[in-house]
Amino acid sequence: MNKDIINRMMDKHGLGAKVIYDKINFFYEQAIAFDHYHSQMLDHAVATKTLNLSSDRQFYLSNWGDHNMPKPTPIVNTSTVDNDTGFVFVSNVNFDFTSNYIEINKEHREKKEQEKFPYYRRYAQYVLSDDDVNEQASETERNVELQMPPKGLLVQQTYSVLAHYTLLKEKLKYANRFHLYAGNDSGIKLVLGAVFCDWIAHHMLYMPFKSLLTNQEALSTLMIYY
Repeated sequence: MNKDIINRMMDKHGLGAKVIYDKINFFYEQAIAFDHYHSQMLDHAVATKTLNLSSDRQFYLSNWGDHNMPKPTPIVNTSTVDNDTGFVFVSNVNFDFTSNYIEINKEHREKKEQEKFPYYRRYAQYVLSDDDVNEQASETERNVELQMPPKGLLVQQTYSVLAHYTLLKEKLKYANRFHLYAGNDSGIKLVLGAVFCDWIAHHMLYMPFKSLLTNQEALSTLMIYY
């Protein structure tokens, strides 16, 4: 909702801005309550079942800073969906709006963290320079110059995907087994092996390797797991 749409709603229906935003907040709170209610029953719903799931990442460019400056911010959404029902088990974006982005960026600059190797940085989970944003961009995104978000913190994709599958594992802890279909994405393949290595070893998780890995990669991966 931008201010033009809100203004048109105010003019057409004779409503104040507070009334409109209160209604939006009401629908938001109802959606959260609905999700919370069904999440409480999720353990029972998946118990003893064999699930067919699909995972993928979607890449977006958000120009939420200065709309007159063509320097958007790349946002990545990772989702895992049940193929049979369409239920979305987990969906998250690589963005942190809860941490103090002003202090973190300030400390990053003052301690010259950018000059250190990533594994020596205090806040290695975040993208804290425009250079890093552009360096990690996909081929499509490299057609335009990118920048960090004006507010909040952009999370490194590896950390975001790790969080995604860690949460998915918690939600499916009572499932009998599940088949997971994912795109040919090196980041996803790396994280799946890290998070689900025990489930793969105990045949709780099956990944169709032909859709994920080459034959040589599949052989190497199976050797690691077993």
